[in-house]
Amino acid sequence: MQCKKFVLIWTILFMFMTMAAVFADDAYYNKSYAIVVGISKYASLRWKDLPYARSDAAIIADILRHKGFEVLTLYDRNATRHAILARLEKNIAPRLSPDDRVLFYFSGHGYTKQKGDWLETFLIPYDKENIDLNDSMIYISMSDLARQSKLMAAAKHQLFIIDAPITVVDQSGADNIILTTPDYITQITQRNACQLLSAGKHKKTLTDSKGPVYSILSKLFAEALDKGQADINGDGLITCLEMWGYISPRATNLEQKPDYGTFSGHDMGEFVFYSPESIRKKIAEDKDLEIEDLTVEKKAPPIVDIQPGRLYIETVPQNARIRILNIVPPYRKGMMLSPGNYKIEVSKPGYQTKIQWITIANQDRIHETIELVSSRPYSQLYVNPEPSDARIRIMNIVPPYSHGMALQAGKYLIEVSMPGYKSVNQWITIAKGKDCIFEPVLQPSTPQFQAKSPPELSPQIQPKTHKPSSPEMDSHRLTEVPIKVAMKKTKQTKNKALQPQNDLSQRRP
Repeated sequence: MQCKKFVLIWTILFMFMTMAAVFADDAYYNKSYAIVVGISKYASLRWKDLPYARSDAAIIADILRHKGFEVLTLYDRNATRHAILARLEKNIAPRLSPDDRVLFYFSGHGYTKQKGDWLETFLIPYDKENIDLNDSMIYISMSDLARQSKLMAAAKHQLFIIDAPITVVDQSGADNIILTTPDYITQITQRNACQLLSAGKHKKTLTDSKGPVYSILSKLFAEALDKGQADINGDGLITCLEMWGYISPRATNLEQKPDYGTFSGHDMGEFVFYSPESIRKKIAEDKDLEIEDLTVEKKAPPIVDIQPGRLYIETVPQNARIRILNIVPPYRKGMMLSPGNYKIEVSKPGYQTKIQWITIANQDRIHETIELVSSRPYSQLYVNPEPSDARIRIMNIVPPYSHGMALQAGKYLIEVSMPGYKSVNQWITIAKGKDCIFEPVLQPSTPQFQAKSPPELSPQIQPKTHKPSSPEMDSHRLTEVPIKVAMKKTKQTKNKALQPQNDLSQRRP
């Protein structure tokens, strides 16, 4: 009997908790809609199967249902481009009212390509490839989602969760409301919100041998909703920026960095969820809930230990101006900041201003280097050869080289030469607005050797030595002897010619 009573009590408790979860968010919303898309198997051979995508989507769909969402799901072959856009445009948009919210979740393939000076991003539906159609007719572009966002503008809050390797762009440029604003909750829940979270340019997966297979973004998003771990400031609400602040530092690595962006209808509002911890606390404090023979040990509410972090920003070039746009205090190097997301602006005359978001968690020490791109239409070239007095020429232009000379973006053939060294001829590419430094090292053309001569002896103490004869010397001596003999014979002959000749008869016997 006691066992049945215990089971009944916990059943009633579960019902109350479920009802609380369903109605808790109704304090800020009238109705909640969600479209959940998961594609594990693709019709096109270009895109390999993703075994975790459908299971991830199913988990997210269950969590959203428990939070009071009306969920439409599209899995695998049902998740075509036409079906996804039709669900948004025909099934969701006409039903929305000013106090509603809508969430779009996609898990599958995606890619981003460069198109001129801007990035074009696509979600990959189930459809087969068609060589007669361009990408925008087969895939779902960010322009398609932006158009759907405008069609759903009747809803107060919109949230797009893209679990695919794409880059999102902040299209609204709107600031965020500061956490210290007195009516912060009222402001973020009443203003419009059109927010996006994506897995970033590259997506990693996480395999758990004891459970399902998740991508990192889906796993963290499920933890944040189901366990309330994204309630960074402990106020009982999970905002979209808190969600991103929870996901970003845990999913960021050398190959992946989650992205945050907005559509043009965004007006500093926040898509919010109630934290499960705040729901359980509300049930425990509900005085109307009375169950006989139920002994509940009262515990003090948990103390949320929020420790500030520190922010260090380095800029390239140095001495650029740094501002944090969504708080009042000016930036100082190593300044203490509460956990949250901060919009950083870096600017300097002659350079393009850059804005990026930085997330700070409890006791974080964030070191960030932000590099600016020059707004000059030209770049400067610095050639520092070794040896330093080498001759420098730019072979494919007429003007002679000068140190730090201004050049348009392009390719240049640099020749560096010097007598006794091998010349260097190299093409270099100069980008627009970025200075180029080229430091060639010349190599000697022939190695230089210096033979050491033996020390000379003084004539007074130089010993007389007999030089050994060599074949050449012997032959030279042999040739000298006949010459002397010939000279003697010539002399004798000459003397005989001077003597008077005797009669031949006297010489006869």
